[in-house]
Amino acid sequence: MKLEPEKLVQVLREHQRFVDGWTGAKRADLKFLEAPGIKLARAKLGHIILAGANLSGGVLTGADLSYADLFGINFERATLSEANMHNCDMRGAKLRMSDLVGANLAGANLQPGTLMNAGRSERTRADLTGAKLDNSKLDDADLSEADMKYASLIGVSAKGTMLGSVDLTGANLTGACFAGARLKNAVLVKANLEGADFSAALLQGADLRGANLRDTNFAKANMTDAAILAISDAVADDVKSMLKAHARWIQSGGREGTQLNLANRNLESIQLSNGDWSVANFKRSNLKSAKLDGSIFQFADFSGADLTGANLAKCDFRGANLASAKLAGANLDQAVFSPMPIRRPDGTSTGQVHKTNVSGADFTRAIFNKTDFRGINVAEATMDGANTSKAYFDPPA
Repeated sequence: MKLEPEKLVQVLREHQRFVDGWTGAKRADLKFLEAPGIKLARAKLGHIILAGANLSGGVLTGADLSYADLFGINFERATLSEANMHNCDMRGAKLRMSDLVGANLAGANLQPGTLMNAGRSERTRADLTGAKLDNSKLDDADLSEADMKYASLIGVSAKGTMLGSVDLTGANLTGACFAGARLKNAVLVKANLEGADFSAALLQGADLRGANLRDTNFAKANMTDAAILAISDAVADDVKSMLKAHARWIQSGGREGTQLNLANRNLESIQLSNGDWSVANFKRSNLKSAKLDGSIFQFADFSGADLTGANLAKCDFRGANLASAKLAGANLDQAVFSPMPIRRPDGTSTGQVHKTNVSGADFTRAIFNKTDFRGINVAEATMDGANTSKAYFDPPA
């Protein structure tokens, strides 16, 4: 449906009167409106009917769309930053590459929807591929089956949100809160979950293979049948079994599975990226040229291990023992060696830390870039040929 600009302005003015509570004013019914690129920044559009409308590329910064009927709407590449969209009906909405930074979508319904148009029906999933939702509010919203591949959800609040079978492949959820969210069968492959809170969340059957799990909180989460490891087929079967047992051990808080012990093993060129190998024993193992990037090694034992030429980018070594380990030529881009805070079983801080041990470790010609050694003693480590100007150290006393 196309409207002349003057007519559209008239309809929206009448809707403004409706929102303001004027007697006899009419709620705007703009189903299937064709208005790509429309400018409605900060407009009061609460309760408006825009089902099936095409507002792609529109600018609705700060607009009030609360309780609106946005069933099947096309908001692709639209600017909706700071918009109020709480309790909207957005089933089957298209939000690909849209900007929703700081938007309020609390209670919104983004389930798949079937829209009738010209006698035809089409069931579509809500599409938020590549959308920017940083710091937005999604509490208690329903995004079941939504396509959110490569979306940015940094700092999002999604407490209690329905996200069953959602596709968050490659999405950035850094620092987001999904406490109590329902993510059964969700896909989070290669997603960035650093610092995210999934406490008491349902992650049954979820696929987290290759995800960045640094500082992710899974306390009391249900992770039954969740897939976390992406283990190369080249890994020996007995080692695979041990790795899977360790994953269960981590997920269950030690109630199931077995702590990983790969001491004195030849693991040259092994691929174990983006895994949680906290408290594992790699003492005196051969890990030359291993691909371990993105992995968590908190409190792990690498004493005497050979990690020459290994890819250790973005690894978390807080509290680990690397005494006399060989890391010559290793890639330590954004790796963290700072002390590990000691927490009680309920997650609260004890105020104490466990310092990473790098005494006698060999970092000759290692690749440093934002590598964090703050808070630990590096005096007995060798760093010849490494560009220490690209690493973080405590200032000289």
